[in-house]
Amino acid sequence: MDGHTGDPFTKCYPLPRKTSPFINLNHLSSPIVVLAPVIQEDPYRDPCNPSPCGPYSQCRDYNGSPSCSCLSSYIGAPPNCKPECVINSECPSNQACINEKCRDPCPGSCGADANCFVMNHTPVCTCPEGFTGDPFTYCHPKPVSRKNLLSYNDLNTIED
Repeated sequence: MDGHTGDPFTKCYPLPRKTSPFINLNHLSSPIVVLAPVIQEDPYRDPCNPSPCGPYSQCRDYNGSPSCSCLSSYIGAPPNCKPECVINSECPSNQACINEKCRDPCPGSCGADANCFVMNHTPVCTCPEGFTGDPFTYCHPKPVSRKNLLSYNDLNTIED
């Protein structure tokens, strides 16, 4: 549109009005006409408002032009910045999407003395061999059965 500037996809602004570079001082009581230059400063227009950078990005004014970059925890390039993941299937099968990042889901998932491995994005908790209990709360050593205990007499028999 004539008389406007800006990004036609986001917003256009009217161009500053052109004014004469001189001021006529004839209205003063002096019969001398003095033409003086007028210094007109263009009003500041923030090139980042509205932001041309897209979602998950930041805009910085770089000498009157917008400079776009993705926010620190996002990947890609403006205007296509995005989180690393939104759902588990966007991560390797040994990781899960946690707070928009692919991470190991095991820390904090299993109980004390339990083992954890990841299967298809899901932490699987088990008690190690020789332990029993609920792997999501606490694994404890299995009690020794009486038949597995050797008596003192049995030890003497073994040494002979």
